Amino acid sequence: MNKKQEYICANLLKQQFNVSNPFDVLCFDCTKLSVTLEDNVEQKTYLFCGIDLCTGQIIASYVFTRLSSKRMKDLVLSHLNLKKGTIYESQPTLIHSDRGTEFCNRNWTSLNEDPHVTLSMSRMATPVDNACIERLFGTIKRDKTLRGQTGKYNSMPDTIKSITELRCLVDNIIYRYNTQYRPKRTQKVPPNYFYELIYADQELNPQLPIRASTKYDEATTRSLEVYKKDLHVVYTAEIKQLNTKLDMINTNLVQVATGMGDKLNEVLTKVDSIEDKLTKPKKKKKETRQLRDPMLNEDLELFLETRMDHDLYVTLRNKIAIILLCALGCRNSEILEFTYNDMESLIVDRQTILIIKKTGKKVFQPISEYHADLIEFYYNQLVTEVGVVKGTWYIFTSVNDKEGTHLHVDHFNKILNASLRSFCTKCDLKKEFLTHSGRIGYVTNLLEHKVPIDIVAKMVHHDDIRSTMMYDRYTLDMPERKGILNKTNKKQT
Repeated sequence: MNKKQEYICANLLKQQFNVSNPFDVLCFDCTKLSVTLEDNVEQKTYLFCGIDLCTGQIIASYVFTRLSSKRMKDLVLSHLNLKKGTIYESQPTLIHSDRGTEFCNRNWTSLNEDPHVTLSMSRMATPVDNACIERLFGTIKRDKTLRGQTGKYNSMPDTIKSITELRCLVDNIIYRYNTQYRPKRTQKVPPNYFYELIYADQELNPQLPIRASTKYDEATTRSLEVYKKDLHVVYTAEIKQLNTKLDMINTNLVQVATGMGDKLNEVLTKVDSIEDKLTKPKKKKKETRQLRDPMLNEDLELFLETRMDHDLYVTLRNKIAIILLCALGCRNSEILEFTYNDMESLIVDRQTILIIKKTGKKVFQPISEYHADLIEFYYNQLVTEVGVVKGTWYIFTSVNDKEGTHLHVDHFNKILNASLRSFCTKCDLKKEFLTHSGRIGYVTNLLEHKVPIDIVAKMVHHDDIRSTMMYDRYTLDMPERKGILNKTNKKQT
């Protein structure tokens, strides 16, 4: 057994993010921050921090140059020591994290030795089990002080000279978050102030009812109303000061504008004369969108004969997906929900039901005998490779979770495109195949066999025939396409 699996804990949180009291549930995780120092040396750093699900406070934060589970454990214990002498001293604490190597080790799991601490870990490859801390990292990285000159997300500024300066910068962001940020779970009250309200209420009345993130008792509601009144007084005073400053600025602008009025008129007349002399720029011709190369039957046979670098399950899964795209002329999102029952009915009936993603309609799509035999051949190999299967299982799943949900459409598209690119490089083809090449080859094959273009448009479920004519560049020239468009427009009228 892998050493890492010895320290994996069960998922006890189960996405229950609504917590009653402070110190009930603490979530922790690490994220990567890349920094460029003065010598143009890229330094990888890691931000470790946690969040209290009741108050929303950021706790036990530190920027590491190299992750240390022992140091992380000391930070958590120092925060748990804050419970001593409070009404939360004897209550249990659930500490949740993911299954990273920094958590699946002896140092971190030794926290279970405390009788008041219980460890919990997310399921494998399931970041939604720790969604609160993932969202917190997104909020920290979107802060203006952590954006570089480009202003892009997760791009560090060029003014950071050392790791110590980065730590100060992150500490400043976390301080502003705990004292100024107003999340919805605390009724837009800063986390530190919200903790003080809850602690004061429970210290006065220990038998308060359990409250979720959206329900509070009467004592907390009264405290929130007092807090909002104090904010209203402060804001009204600030607004009055701003209004007086704006009045002064407006008077100064009026004085400046009256003195500069004549000069502005002269400048405007010169600008008008220059605009008349300038010629209008020529309109650029619209560039026609370049389509991918069509994947015809000979290209499909060459792809199936080529040996891939993946394992047998992934290779068979990708080949079945490419055959379906070429045989049905559909998009990859429309075959993603295929189950083993759907494949068996397709092999027997020589047709299948497709759900068009753009319209949501269910349509019957036939398949040729040639493609059905290919699918049957590779499908039988896939079933023998998987072993025992159920009819309701999805075909296009991940390698580690063959009984789970299907792949995401973007991830599925990347996998198939990578397989097609490697096929082109191995065979030294000058063509460029992507997942949409199967749909283009389907339309091209029909048009080369003199199938009317209006019938082809219905077979590929295009509402406008001009969409089908964009696939028609391989078979018809421009005059023929114009003639077909004129005929179809007459028929529609």
